[in-house]
Parts: sequence; C-alpha cells; structure tokens
Amino acid sequence: VAAGVAARQAGYRVLCDTRAEALTSPGVRSRRELFRYLMWRNRVTMAVRMLGVSATLAAVARCLGTGILRATQGYSTGGVREVRRLARNYVRAASEGLRGRMGPPDDALGLG
Repeated sequence: VAAGVAARQAGYRVLCDTRAEALTSPGVRSRRELFRYLMWRNRVTMAVRMLGVSATLAAVARCLGTGILRATQGYSTGGVREVRRLARNYVRAASEGLRGRMGPPDDALGLG
C-alpha cells in the first residue's frame, strides 16, 4: 500500500490486480522463537550500551531464567531435543547481546 501511495505521489499510475495471491510457508512456531531470540538479544545489547553493568547483569539473568522456563515447557512438548534447542537459543541471545552482534541469526539456531 505504501509503495502504491509513493508511486502515485511521484506521478506514476498504479494498477491493482485483485486476482493476485500470496502463499506463505508454515512456520509460526519457528518465527515465534526467532522473535524471542531477537527481543532478548536486543534487550541485552541495549543494557550493555546504555544502562550499565547492573542492568546488563539483570537483563542477562532474566534472559537465561526465561530460557530455563521455556526449556522446561519444551520438554513436555518435544523432549530433550526441544530443551537443547530452546536453551541454546536463549544462551546465544544473551551471548550475542553481550558482544553487540546485530543482524540476522545464523541458521544453526534452527529459528527458520
């Protein structure tokens, strides 16, 4: 929509084809974990950059604590493999947040 408005403002004509369809691949579960990873990584990064040592330690502790809770919930749904995957994602989020690493996570996290 925004691109169409910008094109019209630039003097172009815009045509909308209502027959167009978009297909998405399933993966809400992995995207949800991706969102959690990015949220925690960015929260830790912000604490490192702006809030000092005590806030950074609190953010890391909260991230890892949340990871432990999510991993125990994961055990009931996916067993040991799910626990390892969730724990790895939260530890990685805290680690990369402390290092200030930005950008998309690598594929090794299994976040889709």
